[in-house]
Amino acid sequence: MRRDADHALHVCSHIALFQLRGCSCSNNRSVSLGCLVGGRPKAEAPSRPMAASALQTRRALVTDVAKAVASFERNIEAQTGKSVAAWAGLALKQKLAKHTEIVAYLKSEHGLSHSHANHIAKSALKPVATAGDPVAYLFDGGKEDLRPLYDRLVSYATGLGTDVEIALKKLNVSLRRRKQFALLQPTTRTRLDLGLILPDEPPSGRLEKAGSFNAMFTHRIKISRLQDIDGEVRRWVKRAYDEAM
Repeated sequence: MRRDADHALHVCSHIALFQLRGCSCSNNRSVSLGCLVGGRPKAEAPSRPMAASALQTRRALVTDVAKAVASFERNIEAQTGKSVAAWAGLALKQKLAKHTEIVAYLKSEHGLSHSHANHIAKSALKPVATAGDPVAYLFDGGKEDLRPLYDRLVSYATGLGTDVEIALKKLNVSLRRRKQFALLQPTTRTRLDLGLILPDEPPSGRLEKAGSFNAMFTHRIKISRLQDIDGEVRRWVKRAYDEAM
């Protein structure tokens, strides 16, 4: 059976690392067991031509890993009768949200091997970015009406300064400058949660204590309509931005 693609990536990364260090046992893309468990080869520091050669080899190894993943996925389809995408879709239809749950489901209900189930679970939980609109998947499943709320808040926050960065995560979007200061998450079909970091501000009214919403944030504001994004909310976002220095 072919090795798991993750294992291949792990090994290839080690090989490239030892080649950059000038490991003499990494010729022909092989490496000794002693090197992989932490042994240091007795070799002189690589010359510049050698380092350049190692970099080329590393790039070749990255290409090899991509080919290995593609081959592994073809093998899954050949042995199971379904593609990785088809298996991932089937698992998500069961409303399984955790990696371990998907693996257990595929093994117990469909008899897949652990390596196949593990790879499919990772694929199923990977955010799928729509071309030209990387956050679109966050608003699937009946949450489309929340998109204008998200757009309004992002437009305001990014207008606070050219240093605002938008970081897409699995379930939400983080806003940061030197530090993270806000989080936008379509939590339900009718509510967008705005997380803020305001350590010196006591919770009051709409500015709730974050609680179990997200441990990285001190407060949460529930947004259900455009009118909720008023001057008060904008002032809190601006304050969180100012303090994220």
